Amino acid sequence: MGLNGRHILIIVSIAICLKLLYVLFAVVVSNTGTHFENDYLYKVDSLKFNSSLGNFSFRHDAGWYEKIARDGHHKITPDLLKPDKTVWRQSYYAFFPLYPFTIAAIQNCFGLGFHTSAILLAFILSLAAFVVFYAFARAFTKSDTIALLATVVLMVSPFTFYYSMAMTEAYFLLLLTGSFIAVHKKNILFMLLLPGFLVLTRVNGIVMLLPLGLYYLEKHVFEGSWRLPVANDFKKLLPGFALLSMPVVFIGYCFYLKEMTGDFFAFSTAQAGWGKAYANPLMVLLKPEGWRWAIEAGITIGVLALSLFHRKKYL
Repeated sequence: MGLNGRHILIIVSIAICLKLLYVLFAVVVSNTGTHFENDYLYKVDSLKFNSSLGNFSFRHDAGWYEKIARDGHHKITPDLLKPDKTVWRQSYYAFFPLYPFTIAAIQNCFGLGFHTSAILLAFILSLAAFVVFYAFARAFTKSDTIALLATVVLMVSPFTFYYSMAMTEAYFLLLLTGSFIAVHKKNILFMLLLPGFLVLTRVNGIVMLLPLGLYYLEKHVFEGSWRLPVANDFKKLLPGFALLSMPVVFIGYCFYLKEMTGDFFAFSTAQAGWGKAYANPLMVLLKPEGWRWAIEAGITIGVLALSLFHRKKYL
């Protein structure tokens, strides 16, 4: 049974309206003479938008993605991955390559600049991510209405703005929800491809092997009822090995980093340039630093609590 065309139209319409609101907000702010702090002031090249709109869309890590898309990767020595006592340095090896390389491919194919390519890619990826999220919610809940409401809640949440920026969030959401659909339908080809691409999008991509694997077990092996495995379960388990593309791709990328930087875990070592280090995740939630982190920690704890108390299954 196909997707509800009317619901798809509603989702796309809401998403486009939200993006227009972002543009309107940027234009209004620019007319007030207000400029938001940013260490890299962007101007959208061929679209001729003002600097405030560019500053809204190209913030945070966008400059690093532009550098990777423009220059690619170069061989460096391990000491250039992190700061030392005399020099504070940062490295683009902290960022995973799929997003900037996709932008570079668009630039090469269509002759567009980075900013135009990034805005178009964010527009396409975010719309596709919302539609694919709806498709998974519908498959999971078996309800068009619940799937639509869940998608609308996702789209109007405050963090959704990041899906319109020159960042990896929309790409990650699209590949993650697509991977869950592949697992749900036990499509071995897409279970090989989509999770593999997911690993190359963000550092937390490899961690998604755990929920994807658990969902496969729940859906196709234990069939909604967690229990001790029996002999017949192992035959059902075989298609799930397609998800091993994730560690294979991850290890392959680590060997590539070793070749380029001399450090197998260059993406982790380079995080020192942003003052990041390993920490107990529970302590990060329970003792956040600053009010912004406190809000995010509160939302995370709230979602975890809802997940624990709301255990209804749609299988």
